Amino acid sequence: MEIEKEYKAVHEKVLERKRREIEEAKSSGEIKSKAKKQKNPNKNQKQDVLSWGYEEKLLLPSQILVKHSHNLKLIELDRSITSKREIKAELKIPKIELLNSPKIKLLDLKMDLAFNDRKEELDILVPDSITLDEASLILKSFDTTVKMAKDYEEVPTIEKELVQTSEEHLDFSAISAENEPSGGSEEIKEETPDIVDLVFGVSNSRLSSKGPKIVLYRELEKDSTIGSFETLCIMIYREKTGGYLRFKPIKELDEFNVMEIGKWMEVHGSLFTIDLDCNKKKVREWFTQNNLREPIRRAIIGDVGFIIFKTRDAELYEHCKKVLEKLEKEIEHPLNIMYVEPRRLSFEEKKELSSLVWGCLNLNSIPSVFVEEKGVERPYGATFDDIFNKYARREFEERLEKLEGSAYSMATKPHEGESPEHKQMKWFVVKCLTKELIKKGIIKPENPRKPKKYEIDKIIKTEEDTREFLGGVIADVMDTSSNEVYEVETLFAQDTEGKTVEEKIIYTIEKYKELTNVRKINIIMDNFTFLRHFKTLIDIKENEPEEIREKVEFYTLDLEKEKLVPLKEIKRKLRNIHITIKAGWLY
Repeated sequence: MEIEKEYKAVHEKVLERKRREIEEAKSSGEIKSKAKKQKNPNKNQKQDVLSWGYEEKLLLPSQILVKHSHNLKLIELDRSITSKREIKAELKIPKIELLNSPKIKLLDLKMDLAFNDRKEELDILVPDSITLDEASLILKSFDTTVKMAKDYEEVPTIEKELVQTSEEHLDFSAISAENEPSGGSEEIKEETPDIVDLVFGVSNSRLSSKGPKIVLYRELEKDSTIGSFETLCIMIYREKTGGYLRFKPIKELDEFNVMEIGKWMEVHGSLFTIDLDCNKKKVREWFTQNNLREPIRRAIIGDVGFIIFKTRDAELYEHCKKVLEKLEKEIEHPLNIMYVEPRRLSFEEKKELSSLVWGCLNLNSIPSVFVEEKGVERPYGATFDDIFNKYARREFEERLEKLEGSAYSMATKPHEGESPEHKQMKWFVVKCLTKELIKKGIIKPENPRKPKKYEIDKIIKTEEDTREFLGGVIADVMDTSSNEVYEVETLFAQDTEGKTVEEKIIYTIEKYKELTNVRKINIIMDNFTFLRHFKTLIDIKENEPEEIREKVEFYTLDLEKEKLVPLKEIKRKLRNIHITIKAGWLY
């Protein structure tokens, strides 16, 4: 009733305005000229002076909420009687076109989603429900009940506080194992991200297992990851066996190579990569059970080694996969065949992962140059291999190498038989300790920016010089002002004396258990090794008694800020990257 009264009031105002206009028109003589042009009105329809020369339509939204619709109601005023007539008019929604390049900041990853400048049609996908595999961002005093995507079972309401880092980015470490329920078999253990799985879609434990590996590798279109995967294989070999693999890449499948492949496919101690995209027609003819049966039979013998068949072609990949699956069933011995499909990562995700693996470097200054590849120029830094395996890896190695000849390397005694990487990381540890002790006023050099060897080794002792402070035990590095020891672990076979990863780290911890004067045991590892064995480090620490857990800390390198980074901080960064990449898997 109220709506009807309002409607009548509006209508009366309109009528009054029209009467005034008609009176003014009569007085000026305009009404006659308009009436002549007016067509004959419908005889059945009552005529009013208001209709002479005028036809008015008033657009009003429907006053009644009915079934969900995108139609507007077109209400037409009758010439003589106040009424309404509904006409359905389709609502046209304009197509949204992206013309600029928006940037989206997510977590502390500074993630840029760069779009092409050309116009693109966008489909906006909104999931019906959201699955939380682990605790995520919950605002303070905000209760929420989340329904799982598959079975729609309710999960308990979670209430946490939002914590921000010093850099004002979102910090998911606020919801950690320390804040989760404990006790009995109901304890919720947080997932430990696997850096190898995040990049290559295969677990580090499986790739690092004993025996030779036959890998069918599906390379990404418009990207390159195979070089980074080969670097990973080389590191695994150095851990398991020591030394370096024999590297044999084949990029052309000519008659000579086809004849020689059978001879070269001795997996033990080799990294053998065959590019199947070089001649797809010839590859299809060659990649058969008959041609591969005997070479692969020989490949089952030996320790660590890799045969990699690489292709970008989806159909060729499926063809080769079927051949290998048939050989797996046919050959009498078990084959360690792996089907690897690296994950598609955004530019920011590539940079974040590469930085974490190679010394926490700042990778915002990748040179903007063009490189030629197969006769075509492309921008350098566009592929994962450019960022991870070339730029970041080279920066990591060069920054450690530059320490040679400095006061820090001079103050560091070598150890017989140690690898170059082990020696360089000791230099870096000595440099970090020196800078920290200068800040504390414990080391007082004449020039704080350029301390001398003799000023450093008064407080910081290395190798044999630590023996007198440790009752005959030798540490890689020792801070005698605080009685803290630093042990560098590369986990290469030549540095572990045949021990497994777990055995070597546990041995390092146990050699200090009886030394009550040692206040803290700091174990340092290079970033890639640290991340690949991340879960192992956590498990080792959790299985020690409380008094040992409090003394042991694991660190890796921050070459950008020239400091050692603890496991807790790397854990937070890795989890943030894991959450971001995993969110992309939904789409």
